[in-house]
Amino acid sequence: MATTPHKEENLKLAIRDEISKNPYLSVLALQSILHKRGFQAASGNPLEWHYLAKLIRKLNREKALAVDTQKIQERLAITKESYRLIIRSLWRIIDWQPEYLEQYFIHPPRNEERIKAANTLIKLDLAILKAEMDAGIFERKLGEVDITLHRAIPLPPETTAKIAEAFERWGIDLRPKAALPETKVQSQINSTT
Repeated sequence: MATTPHKEENLKLAIRDEISKNPYLSVLALQSILHKRGFQAASGNPLEWHYLAKLIRKLNREKALAVDTQKIQERLAITKESYRLIIRSLWRIIDWQPEYLEQYFIHPPRNEERIKAANTLIKLDLAILKAEMDAGIFERKLGEVDITLHRAIPLPPETTAKIAEAFERWGIDLRPKAALPETKVQSQINSTT
């Protein structure tokens, strides 16, 4: 069957749409669906099933080749680009403005809708960050501790003495307490162990 490249591309897109809806679609069922959608032979009959099967095999080879040759950075770029529209819509829900009603037909969201949109936005952002980290775009520094942390350096003795004096004035005793006498229950537990 001779078709123009433009018509064949439209047919391929239609086939991909139908197969993505139902991956187990038979060629004959696909033939019927495509005929209803207006894809037909020059005589007005449905497309030949041999031709459709050939196009399905061609599409499967193209998909397999695209997956083999695709780099992770390219795939992440595609994912981020597709999320861009979602993120824009989520921000319109979170930061709703009265003009959005006329421009985008978005009614004022309820508080729980705003919270859900914010949670979804955070989850998308974290998912992209995790994927980028897994792809090695960022270096992970796990298990490293900076010894020169400010909190890890002991205070000078005069500062420590001033802090202890302030606690004493407030009635807080920082000295270790003497051990409390054992109760009968504690002594029984200690004697059985």
